[in-house]
Amino acid sequence: MKTALRAAWVAASFLAVGPVAGQSLEGLPVGVVEKEGLYTVVNPRTVVRATVVVQREAVRKGPYARFSQKYLGVIAPLNDRDGYSVRSATIGWVDPRSDASPSGDLPAVAEAVSPPQPVSPLVSDTSFVRLPLNIASSVAKSPEEMASDAAAAIFAIRKHRAELISGDAGEHVFGAGLATALEELGRQEQEYLELFLGKQFIQQVARTFEVVPQAGVYSYTVCRLSETGGLMDASQMGGRPITLALNVEQTEIPAPPLPKKYASLTTLLFPAIAVGRLSDGSRELASCRLPVYQYGTRVDVAK
Repeated sequence: MKTALRAAWVAASFLAVGPVAGQSLEGLPVGVVEKEGLYTVVNPRTVVRATVVVQREAVRKGPYARFSQKYLGVIAPLNDRDGYSVRSATIGWVDPRSDASPSGDLPAVAEAVSPPQPVSPLVSDTSFVRLPLNIASSVAKSPEEMASDAAAAIFAIRKHRAELISGDAGEHVFGAGLATALEELGRQEQEYLELFLGKQFIQQVARTFEVVPQAGVYSYTVCRLSETGGLMDASQMGGRPITLALNVEQTEIPAPPLPKKYASLTTLLFPAIAVGRLSDGSRELASCRLPVYQYGTRVDVAK
């Protein structure tokens, strides 16, 4: 009887064509199923996983930011700020037959299944260089006077670099020595520029969320993005929602003919194919086709 039942399941699994990645849809038993003398209640469910990568941009203003336009002709940030934006996202699903598929009661709302995972390191050095003694006098100066000295140091460095490149410096620096000297001058210039323009740090963080689709429901809030706090759970207030829309494709699954004599029937659940789209309200972040058993069709086959 088990051999006949298995054959019926295999035959039924090829009834639905037009599947994910070119494979036939497979029906899974649903209801009370006997296995090795034990009876269990089986209810195949698809769990959708969405991984969102956000970028954190931290800006720390320079101590001479308000003098940057006067002495350098550029506008610099006048306040510290942190901002978050979505860089990328992916959608996948957990096969109900795999060991990774969760069991028991599953929530109807999206839940985070991983803590924030740094994709790139964040350098947290927020210190600023001090003016050397040959630039800043030992006499106490006002912030604007110190900003003027820092600007003078920047222009002096640029002049020296131009002389080295043109050969007018007189030091006769060539080859690797010239490259090293130019690299050091670039580092010094950057440190002085940071006194005006501040420092910027960028880090990317990934987080994974799970959504359990419910029959008849095709849109879900996966998480929320706060421009100042990063990714938040869907249940939290505030932030821009990142939503998952599941558009079901019409797949006809005809019932197999029943033999004239059969002992009993078993029910197989075939998934529906849905196109999942993850968006933040203004643009699509990711999309894929996936089987969703909660939107599927039940077919009775003879044992």
